[in-house]
Amino acid sequence: MVVKVEFWLFFLCKKFVKIDDFLTKHYKFVLPNLQTYQVMKTNRSRCPLVNILDIVGDKWSLLIIRDLFLGKKTFTEFMKSPEKIASNILSNRLDKMIKYGLIKVTKLPNDRKTKLYYLTRKGIDMFSVVHEMINWSKRNSRKKFGPKSAQFFNTTENLTTHDFIKKSQLAYIKYRKNFLAV
Repeated sequence: MVVKVEFWLFFLCKKFVKIDDFLTKHYKFVLPNLQTYQVMKTNRSRCPLVNILDIVGDKWSLLIIRDLFLGKKTFTEFMKSPEKIASNILSNRLDKMIKYGLIKVTKLPNDRKTKLYYLTRKGIDMFSVVHEMINWSKRNSRKKFGPKSAQFFNTTENLTTHDFIKKSQLAYIKYRKNFLAV
């Protein structure tokens, strides 16, 4: 939930009225521009579903996790995804997922400019969510999927869901270990 508060009103309230403990405990104040403060409510529910949706509930975060599982590691590689995420949104989502411990970032020793993003244990655990959402889409959507999707569905045919998820997670861990060892 985002509540917009006019800058002058917030300034007056901040200057003349003590902001109560509830507000400072449950809201973060962010200044996106000079005209508006955005008040972002945090910890808004004790529901586990709301908790995860606050972290990855937008349409871009799960696509970034998908792309990481597909082997993408750099900002430029994410930008080349067919979904065409805007660079500012991509940057925001990467920072958010780093903050929540789903991904980490490093740089190659011989190229200190290029950031390499990779999934942490928490991020790897998200594969089961992504997998189930992809399967739900296959079962319930009448859309024709691309070649990578067809390859994904062919790979999963002879395995139980649990076995495929474990196999994919272990393959990613091995892949991550190899590229981090460079």
